[in-house]
Formats: sequence, structure tokens, C-alpha cells
Amino acid sequence: MKDYIKLLVVLCLFGSVFSSCSEEHYNFPGDSGKIFLREQSSNTVHSIANVINSSISKTILGVSGEAVAAFPIRSTMPVNGSLTATCEIDNSLIESFNAVHGTEYVSMSADKLIFENQSATIENGQMVSVDQIVVKVDPEKVLDLDFGDYLVPIRLVSVSGDMAVSSNWNVVYLHVSVVSDATGVPCADRTGWSVADASSVIDPYYEGNNGAAENVLDGDYSTYWQTEWTPVEVEPPHYITIDMGKVNNLAGVQYVSRNHSLDWPKTMYVEVSTDGTSWEKIAEYEDLPQGANVEFRALFDELVEARYFRLTITEMYGGRVYTALAEVNAFIMNN
Repeated sequence: MKDYIKLLVVLCLFGSVFSSCSEEHYNFPGDSGKIFLREQSSNTVHSIANVINSSISKTILGVSGEAVAAFPIRSTMPVNGSLTATCEIDNSLIESFNAVHGTEYVSMSADKLIFENQSATIENGQMVSVDQIVVKVDPEKVLDLDFGDYLVPIRLVSVSGDMAVSSNWNVVYLHVSVVSDATGVPCADRTGWSVADASSVIDPYYEGNNGAAENVLDGDYSTYWQTEWTPVEVEPPHYITIDMGKVNNLAGVQYVSRNHSLDWPKTMYVEVSTDGTSWEKIAEYEDLPQGANVEFRALFDELVEARYFRLTITEMYGGRVYTALAEVNAFIMNN
């Protein structure tokens, strides 16, 4: 009798972990026959079940990333004879999802989506389908999407055989973020690059043989260019100019902050030149990332022809008047 009670306790605990707030508790063998969907996109405690997160980046360098939802059909008990379940897109569920979770996701039109597999089959005696439901954003339609967050509700709508579709675990949501940033974009090969000039450089005596402008091209995050702070403090703006050795199609810039101190850049603008004499301001940035050896990446609105680019830092965090950078690079597309 004690063993039976223990078994009931275990089953109840298991069921409570995977059930929703409704009275339909079924996600363990032996409960009433239901076909359901259950996915956890993250192992973190606060992640939302049945939401698959994805990101697509649209930049001047092209499109990267993909948005795909792939998941099996599940049964609460071994099925008697094989059965097939089918899913469809149901955008009517987005409004209620936003209300519950405080989000503002928008719908994605059906012509932007591809069902690579709309049905899945659970074989006789099994509880999980071998094949999966597969929905993806059409790669050829990504450029038509506006930037923002989309939600694609994929609802379980029918099942063959004598089992029923769950009333509370019947939807998987594909969350698609369409963004424009340089995450994951490879930096340029800096072979042949050099520092053309810098606004000021600290005397190595004060920085332990560090501080030279050329350090931003050495690939070492522990070395850095440091503007002069003693015997006098050189006021901003501070700039460093990079010569790439030839004219390139410049797509953006990257830098890594110094490995310590508080003189990290806060505001900055970027200029480009083909000859090192005539300059054009391309972009301005505020509220740059703080921290030691923190990376900043940014892409321009369009490609620009340039042999030289100059980073001009106009304000620093910590109230400092001097600044430093560990590395400087760029994004190039010459194909």
C-alpha cells in the first residue's frame, strides 16, 4: 500500500510540472488519451514553454540566421495503431498571447512561411512521432519583412484514430525577431593595415610600455592605445585613423574597449576617406557599451568606398577626459 501511495505521489508531481493552469492533467502514461505539443526552447527556469525563439538579421551584407520550428507530436500513452496529427497556422491566437505575456508581437502572413511537414505520425505502441512538424520562414521572403518581432502560432488541429487533441497543450509558437545588426558578421582581415595617425598617445613610461596607437591592430586584448593623461590631460575629441592599404567597400566598424579603467568611449562618430585628405562623416553613436574588453559592432546604412576610416571619441564614461581602445576593426564586402 505504501509503495502504491508513493507511486501516486510521483505521478502527481510529474504531472504538475508539465500541466497548465487548467484541469487537464495528462502528460504522463496512464492518463486519458490525448495528443499534445510540448517544447521547451530553453533550460532556464523562466522560459515560456512551447515558444521557439529565432532571429534573422538583415543588413547591408545580406541576410543571416533562419527561423525554423521543428517539433514532434506527443501522446499521453502508447497509441493503439499508428495515428497522424496535423497542424496549421492560427494567427487569431496572437492577441491573447500578447495579453497574457505583455508582449507586442505581430502576425506574419502565410505567404512568408513554408510548411515543410504539416503532419506527423506516431507509430503503433509509441508516444512520440519519429517525424516532426516543420515550419520555417521562406528565405526568399525575408527581405520583404519589416524589422520587429513576429509570432507564428502553430496549432494542432486534427488527429486520426480514437485519441483527442489536448485542449490546453495544442500550440507551439515560433517567435521571429527580424533585426539589423552585426552580430555574427566576421570582421575584416587586417593584413596590410596600419595606423595613419592618432590625436594623442601616452608616453610609454606611464603605461608600462603600453599605450601605443599601433596596439589596436595587434590582436591582443590586453594591449591598448591610450590618449595622453599625464603630465597634462588632453581634452576630447580623441581620434584614431586606420589605413586599410587600399580602397574597400566599407560596411561598418568594430572596436574592443581597454581591459580596465573607466575611460571607455560613450559617444563617437565615424569618418571615411579615399585619399586621407577629404573626409565624410558616415555615422554617429551614443551610449556605447561599457566595460572592460567589451566589443562594439555597427553596420552603416549603406556600403561606402574608403581606404581610411577614423573613429572620433567625443565623450567618455566616468567623467574622464582621456580614453583608450584595445582593438579596432571593420566590416568589408568586396565581392
